[in-house]
Amino acid sequence: MDLTFIIITLTLLILLISILVLSIILIKNKKSKDMNSIYYKKLFFLRKSELRFLKKINLSEDEYAIIPKLSLKKIIKTDNKKYKKELKKMTVDYAIFDKAYYQVLLLIELKYQSKDINNQAKIDKLKKICDEAGIKFITFTANSDKMSEQEINNEIREIIKKNI
Repeated sequence: MDLTFIIITLTLLILLISILVLSIILIKNKKSKDMNSIYYKKLFFLRKSELRFLKKINLSEDEYAIIPKLSLKKIIKTDNKKYKKELKKMTVDYAIFDKAYYQVLLLIELKYQSKDINNQAKIDKLKKICDEAGIKFITFTANSDKMSEQEINNEIREIIKKNI
């Protein structure tokens, strides 16, 4: 009886050790595959709040193009190397272009009112750069239902009409 118990216990112990070793090998292989991959696809291009806001913008597709997440380097120029690097790093949430000539009409940035995201310094910098470059710039509060879709679109259209 004691010998049978010892054999069963040793067999179970060997089986458990084998499972543990196999698990470690599989985890290690998975990690090494992940470490070999330098690039991977982002699941979402826009945050949920950015996508919700984009869906609220209701402009004529024949007249206007709305480009999200656009680098300032694509629309603003400078001869100063320091500021070129700065423009390259900065993005704006939405850019609205005249579709006929693809001239930038308006830049939009969303303000976040959360403890995790404080983008007021970025907004201040964007406003300063846009003012200096002569580009209209406005902000809207993200994750807020204070403004209706119609109010948002009326404000955007009014600014675009003044800018043309």
